Amino acid sequence: MEPLYREGDIVRLDADIGEIPAGLYVITEYGWIVQLDRLGENEDGDFCTCLPRFRLTLTEAEQLHPMELNITP
Repeated sequence: MEPLYREGDIVRLDADIGEIPAGLYVITEYGWIVQLDRLGENEDGDFCTCLPRFRLTLTEAEQLHPMELNITP
């Protein structure tokens, strides 16, 4: 079975999951646990990762929506 996401994929969370606020994230680790870094913009308007970092189960990760963008590691 092909993984749902890969490291570097940008995803959108439409509604809060517990302490994880809705918004844009980049997947920085994908395995038994999915690690997300918050995605923001720097002063030049470029995408960048910022804290905090969150971890989800694969079941929780089903609430993420792909943005069809990828940040190459």
